[in-house]
Amino acid sequence: MGIRKINDIFEYDNSIVKVVKESKEMYKNEKYAYNLLKQNIPKTINFDDKNNTIIMEKLNGKTLNEVQIDEVIIVKLANAIKKLHSNIKDGKVFVHGDLHKENIIYCNGEIYFIDFSCSKYDIPEVDFSAVEIHIINDKNLLELFYRTLDITPNTEKLKKEKVKHCLNHLIWANKENFEAINIKSKRIIEENDELICEDDFDYLGLIKLSDNLKLDNLVSKIDNDIYISRSKEYYKKKTYNELVDFRENLKKLFPLEIKKAFVVCEYMLNASYRVFYEDYKKSLLSEENNIDISQKCMEEDVKNIISCIQNKIIDTPNYSLKHIKNDIYPENRLIEADHKMLLYKTINNITDCNHVVCPLYSAILIGPFFKALHGTDYSYVKFGVHDQNMKNIYDEKTLNLFDITSNKSFPNEVQIIDGNIGTGLTLVILKELFNKNNISCKIGSLEISYEYMEKNHDFSILDILDYKSYVSTRHHTITDDIVNILCNNPFNYTKILKKYGFQHDFLSDIELLYNRGKTICEINNIFIKSIINYDSNFVLSMDIMNKKIRYLEDYSIEKAISIIRDYPKVNIIDLDRFYGESQSLEIISKILKIKKVRVGGGIRKREEIQMLLDMGADKVIIGTHATPELLRGFNPERIIVGLDSIDRRTNKIVNISEKIKIFEPYCSEFNYVSVEHDGKAHGGDVDNAIKYSKITKNKFNCVGGISSKEEMLKLRKYNVGCTIGRKIQEGYFE
Repeated sequence: MGIRKINDIFEYDNSIVKVVKESKEMYKNEKYAYNLLKQNIPKTINFDDKNNTIIMEKLNGKTLNEVQIDEVIIVKLANAIKKLHSNIKDGKVFVHGDLHKENIIYCNGEIYFIDFSCSKYDIPEVDFSAVEIHIINDKNLLELFYRTLDITPNTEKLKKEKVKHCLNHLIWANKENFEAINIKSKRIIEENDELICEDDFDYLGLIKLSDNLKLDNLVSKIDNDIYISRSKEYYKKKTYNELVDFRENLKKLFPLEIKKAFVVCEYMLNASYRVFYEDYKKSLLSEENNIDISQKCMEEDVKNIISCIQNKIIDTPNYSLKHIKNDIYPENRLIEADHKMLLYKTINNITDCNHVVCPLYSAILIGPFFKALHGTDYSYVKFGVHDQNMKNIYDEKTLNLFDITSNKSFPNEVQIIDGNIGTGLTLVILKELFNKNNISCKIGSLEISYEYMEKNHDFSILDILDYKSYVSTRHHTITDDIVNILCNNPFNYTKILKKYGFQHDFLSDIELLYNRGKTICEINNIFIKSIINYDSNFVLSMDIMNKKIRYLEDYSIEKAISIIRDYPKVNIIDLDRFYGESQSLEIISKILKIKKVRVGGGIRKREEIQMLLDMGADKVIIGTHATPELLRGFNPERIIVGLDSIDRRTNKIVNISEKIKIFEPYCSEFNYVSVEHDGKAHGGDVDNAIKYSKITKNKFNCVGGISSKEEMLKLRKYNVGCTIGRKIQEGYFE
């Protein structure tokens, strides 16, 4: 146990394994280690120099990735490393070089090291720093680790030096002894190198780069240090020959910092998948078959993009697209599902696929992402339904259900994953065709066009998808021209959006755009930060009555509720429940599919609270009927208590301060409702809201009558939420 997956392992019996090393150099290093060391390694039985093979005992323990690391293990680990660096016969210090959790076995109370990536250096710090970074994230355990190593030279220095990363070698060293290692071919990530993090991505595919050295021709500057990270050929057209040369030339840019390498890899991938699609079409016509070459290029680029996202060093690509001889322009067709961070985050969570079928065009990148992340087999089918005019671009009679890229038959069970769906008809028809051929299917989409479903009042596809991801606003209803505007200037893009009704008085255009994208991601538990430093106290409140949104009765319910995606927080108040049973649970369910909102209105029973939480409500608002008994036992983080300034049943003034003391332990927020101002949009009770907010540690919101941005800004100054309903709704669609 504990041998790396990249090695070929053959089990002889319960106690012996044969390990075939992947290279002669690795075999020599491993052999050196096992011949030199006497303790804390598996017992070696035989070496086969001809076949790079080691026969050794099998350790039936667990890797440090699988055990709870405690003080006992830390002390044993420190002592084992000391032995690793002591009594070396040739006077050199021995270094493991790849000392992470998977290469350390804990078996029968002892530490064992396996899989030595290098044999000997003169700086022992590499092993200590690797252990610290990969294994010890507890401060007390780290101190214990160093106390146990107190006789090791340079221990104090180790605590002060900055870590540098050289492929698999994590080295605590200054410039002089680092250069002594003499690894010229390997790139080093310095302390000030730019690494990729989620803050660098937003829904629109923008990325922050502090400087664009060597990338001037690759990125489109948006504002200050914000750049487009995606290379889209409907921004800059290139012939296929130009794409091939482009990808080859980009190789010369490596090595770069990881963030810049990500941008370069995206541009290389853009060339790869467009050439791949040209090869794919030729394969379908049996003209020639170079598809395996371009497919390997595409997979190579996807793997490197994932490495960047994971802050790993990328490999310089080995494959070339030089086979292409075609001087025509690529067809002007969007290749969708192209936001790499979202692809990474969604596909990374889909682990139960054994063979993924990708309909073209929109799913070109889905297969390579599955293969890179999970090792999943995948296939393409040239099949689809054009969403705008419903014209089928397939012929059921001639559709070949086999993998065109390998000429292999499909397995008995597949997963059909599309990139961007409107009606979902492609998935439905494909599933039927596969089922007719006795192949069972699950279906899913990594993008869903809510706008298309909304326009056609058809959300039925959501109920039959086995895999769902974020909702798309980028395609179908947004033309190529608007996409171009978005990529060159998002501020102009929001002006275009305003023509379609995205108007309001309280949030700036770019804030609105941010909230739309953020909502789309978060409804599917994908949390991606925007380029915007966003901190709003704004809450949109919408009342439902008689299956209509109050103040928006003239609009369809789908149109009325569509505005909620644009706001950071939303309260949905079910007025019907005040007068009896709710008539709007179906509407609330639709809303919760769009956004995780807070729901309230006439709630009297614990069962009602639990039902709304189970439906997916972010929080539940309990007002008039709130009692400690009603709320006891629920997570306070999921509860908001409404505080009416006037008791709606007795018409008497309420002691708000006393109410706050009673309910503070049972909720995370208070909604202070100025009953006398509520629904009039002539100004709210801002001063009292600020006063009451100072006597509670809970979040506090002002509700009722607010009608100006000045009121919102005043409340923000005191960290009080600003809840607005009628003023926004009546002006939104003007």
